[in-house]
Amino acid sequence: MLKRFKVGFLVLCIALLLFTGCGDVDAFVPEETEQTTVLSVVTATPTPDPTPTPEPNPYIGLWTLDGRAFGLRLEENGTYLASIDGRERTGTYAFDADGVTLACDAEEPLALAFVDDALCSDDLKLQRSETIPQKQPEPVPVTFEAENDDLRVTVRGAIVEATLKNGKRAQTYCFTNAGIPPIENSRDWFDAGDSGLSATSFRVFKYDGSYTLWVTDDTGAQLAPIDVSVVSGFLYPIRAEGVTPIRIPLETFLSENGSSVDELNAAIASDAAAAGVYTRQGVVTAGVSLISHMAQYGASIVYQGHGSYQKEENWGVNPQWGSKLSRPTSDANGKYKYAGMQCVASIVWAYKAAGLNLCSEYGSDFCTISERAHKEDNKIKYDRAESGDILRIRNHYQMVVDRLDTDGDGADDTYLTYEMWAPHLTFLTLTFRQVQGRKAFSMDAVFEDTGWRREKAKFWEGSFRIPQDAFPAYLYDAVRNESLDREFKELLTALGL
Repeated sequence: MLKRFKVGFLVLCIALLLFTGCGDVDAFVPEETEQTTVLSVVTATPTPDPTPTPEPNPYIGLWTLDGRAFGLRLEENGTYLASIDGRERTGTYAFDADGVTLACDAEEPLALAFVDDALCSDDLKLQRSETIPQKQPEPVPVTFEAENDDLRVTVRGAIVEATLKNGKRAQTYCFTNAGIPPIENSRDWFDAGDSGLSATSFRVFKYDGSYTLWVTDDTGAQLAPIDVSVVSGFLYPIRAEGVTPIRIPLETFLSENGSSVDELNAAIASDAAAAGVYTRQGVVTAGVSLISHMAQYGASIVYQGHGSYQKEENWGVNPQWGSKLSRPTSDANGKYKYAGMQCVASIVWAYKAAGLNLCSEYGSDFCTISERAHKEDNKIKYDRAESGDILRIRNHYQMVVDRLDTDGDGADDTYLTYEMWAPHLTFLTLTFRQVQGRKAFSMDAVFEDTGWRREKAKFWEGSFRIPQDAFPAYLYDAVRNESLDREFKELLTALGL
């Protein structure tokens, strides 16, 4: 019996061992839960993404403009230091692969694009440098500045530039003698923009003097007037007073006076470019500059009834102006004449010096060349001419330089004209009463490059505007330098300098 008990106890122990050791999973699964088989898949341990590292700032360091005493230093902490002529201004900047955006408290942010290892803003190109150049070019100086709540005015040379403030736009403007308001319906009111459109700014050539500028906005409201002073430095010999036509070749004359044809061309080009090529202001400035530079020597360009100087290659002043012609003219006295220009050629010359071509299949007929769409649709009243417009009496042509408010209220003004008035290239003053018998023609179609005759232009077809790549080097350089000066000024303004 004991034996049977031992055998039974052993069987019981084995059963308990099997129940507790081999069945641990089944023991903890509720009877109602559906059992599923899970297959385990072995995978590699995933590698976490690396922490993004900012791209190194490629713009750290000093950037300068070639030949200009200007420096822009970008720091690693996102700030910049801009300096010129001892003046400094700080600000912040942001960058990306395309360039840098500078932020100054006083102005709108300025974007500089990164192109060919340079930071660029339109015509400006900032290059990496170690030092700031000490050379600063001398632009045409601003001789007058003024502003009120509505207008900001600057004067450079003889060009008055007015900019409206607070988002306003100018519809018309009028200059009178200082402090005198214009009379009702004054003849001195002119459109501020092309074709009667309003404009945020406008530019006008003005003869030296003190004026009051009046402006109406695009709602018809008259803005607060502003006094303007013009001191250009140009000489204006009226009716050739105090000057004598040269009687030797111009290049010889200039050499004897310590100058040269190249210097004179560069000086005129600089004046015209500052006034603006392709504009009324540029054309009349070129003519004024030629007369003025000659007047400083007490001389003038001689009239020559057959002088043209209108070929494609004729640019700048003619070195042979003033030289004796090879044979006498048809004058009964058999006197020799001297190389110069007649009235038409002198006007063509002034336009070309500002990049505009009046040479066409229609010859010297300005009233035809400047038509818009049909015959004489550019004819205007004798008292409505502006700078660059043409007055004609029979076969003689004059170019209007400015309107002079001689009576103070615009009722009976005077034109200042540029013309070949034998034997000189000079200025005349003609009252409105004196020009009533003359025809006046607007040159808007030429300045706006919209006239139907432009397809007949010689040398550079399809446009009155001569391509800048056809300009002589001195004019091309002057235009580029003027563009750089304007861009540079805008850059300094944006940086608070």
